[in-house]
Amino acid sequence: LLGQFSTKFSTNDDNRVTNIKVAANSTSDVLLMPGEVFSYNAQTGKRTKANGYKDAPVIVNGKLEDAPGGGVCQTSTTLYNAVLYSGLKINSVRNHSLTSAYAPRGKDAMVNDSGTDFKFSNPYNHPVYIKSIVNNGQ
Repeated sequence: LLGQFSTKFSTNDDNRVTNIKVAANSTSDVLLMPGEVFSYNAQTGKRTKANGYKDAPVIVNGKLEDAPGGGVCQTSTTLYNAVLYSGLKINSVRNHSLTSAYAPRGKDAMVNDSGTDFKFSNPYNHPVYIKSIVNNGQ
């Protein structure tokens, strides 16, 4: 095990929970080969209803608005923190404009469909397996 991390979320917003599960499932069971770059946005796809995402709160210009995919940044943040512990190379990451409730300031990974992506690469001489699990609000 190279690294792991978990965050907690409320299970009260069904749409947000769905988005977290969709994003976690699409970023799970990935075999990252030596030198290969992992792109969160490429793995999760566009946050559209056709791709299974639902409307939930997202941060837009420092305010919360409902939009498809609200909650996927919690999944990218959880993955980002696991990557920090793993020794994988961070290629690009950007923080939210507001501090999130699920990670300390500066330890979140904001993503969006308009180009902000979380990317990392495998510097090791062996493949790295990525597994995401969503269960009971974690």
